[in-house]
Amino acid sequence: MNIRRAAGLAVSALALTGAGVIATAGPALATPQNCTHGRASAGASIAYCSSGTGSYMARIQCKITISGKTYYKSGYGSWQKVGSGAYSTAYCPKWDGANMTYYTDSIELS
Repeated sequence: MNIRRAAGLAVSALALTGAGVIATAGPALATPQNCTHGRASAGASIAYCSSGTGSYMARIQCKITISGKTYYKSGYGSWQKVGSGAYSTAYCPKWDGANMTYYTDSIELS
């Protein structure tokens, strides 16, 4: 058998067996919708999503100024499932026992 004929048979075999990559749909992505977040107090933020699928979590960025220098740390709420009716609440962490204060907030989606 010559090389050309062998190559042709190999291509035919692949075509007949359906070898190759078959595209399939992957898992659906979670898409929380109608989400809101904001400041709840001087040291807390909240987040809530009222529709869609997936989960959401509040995130807060806090600051403290010590001897003229400002430091920042983040706090995170618990993950909540869309449709649970629950708010995610994030609190400012302590800095060497001192209270930090709200700087900004955001929401994380999954």
